[in-house]
Amino acid sequence: MERYPTTTCSASQTRTFTAKDACGNTATTSRTITWVADQNPPVITITGAVTTLGCNPAASDIAAALGTATASDGCSTPTISSSDGAISTTSCNASRTRTFTAIDACGNTATASTTVTWTSVPNPPTIIITGAVANTWL
Repeated sequence: MERYPTTTCSASQTRTFTAKDACGNTATTSRTITWVADQNPPVITITGAVTTLGCNPAASDIAAALGTATASDGCSTPTISSSDGAISTTSCNASRTRTFTAIDACGNTATASTTVTWTSVPNPPTIIITGAVANTWL
């Protein structure tokens, strides 16, 4: 498919046809074809994202912290989807990334992502008392 440069959402091409008979008579007609020529990807805006949570947040808090997104496009209304990566843990830290993908009516795509981190402590600390003498008072 040949691309025609355009700065708007539509493009057109006009072809002119001329017929000439043996006596030199001519007839001319033209035909214009227009089409959507969206060559620009949508723009994604992430809202409500929080980059850091506290210690051991609930799954619902993590999902909420990753936010939502909207997308805009100069020629159509894009559809937007999201996918969450696996939770990544290192020592006491954890993170998750959400990637948003927008696609417009002409198939142009854009992606944006956000990551939230938190402290992940699998077990609370344990206190061990050593050298204690039991109380034998009665």
